[in-house]
Amino acid sequence: MKILLKNNWKINNDGKYLNASVPGDITIDMYNAGLISDPYIAENYKDAEWVGRKDYDYINNFEITKEMLSFSSIKVIFKGIDVFSEVYINGHLLGKTKNAFLKYTYEIRDYVKEGQNELKVRMISTLNEMDKINTEGYFAIFNIPRMFLRKPQCHFGWDWAPKICAYGI
Repeated sequence: MKILLKNNWKINNDGKYLNASVPGDITIDMYNAGLISDPYIAENYKDAEWVGRKDYDYINNFEITKEMLSFSSIKVIFKGIDVFSEVYINGHLLGKTKNAFLKYTYEIRDYVKEGQNELKVRMISTLNEMDKINTEGYFAIFNIPRMFLRKPQCHFGWDWAPKICAYGI
């Protein structure tokens, strides 16, 4: 049995819950909520940099039936989390991510219950994590810390892309 958890996601933005798209990215969710101007028009992306400087919780509440609890294994599978996160089920830390190009699979059988369950992905600001990287002795044309991340490099600006350090599920 498979349940797709791509609907009913919310983002906790300072205690206000916004609808979130999964797959998707926080910057676009903020735009869709009317909190920022379209970041792809002119230089609006500059006014939205604060979005990438915050941590956010993606939350999805889903139902587990008695029949599902009879299964010997129940897993949650992410085909992409960009980039740094902590994954929780009903408050239990399942693991941490630090690579946008990997699939993450977690066994949740021991942590779910019949009825409503909460899956939370705490997205940790890529920009703030980059500030912690010691780049002494390294050289790059721009933004040296980006070289140390397993993340789409175009999120740091490119000749054809604005600097929008997007992240999400």
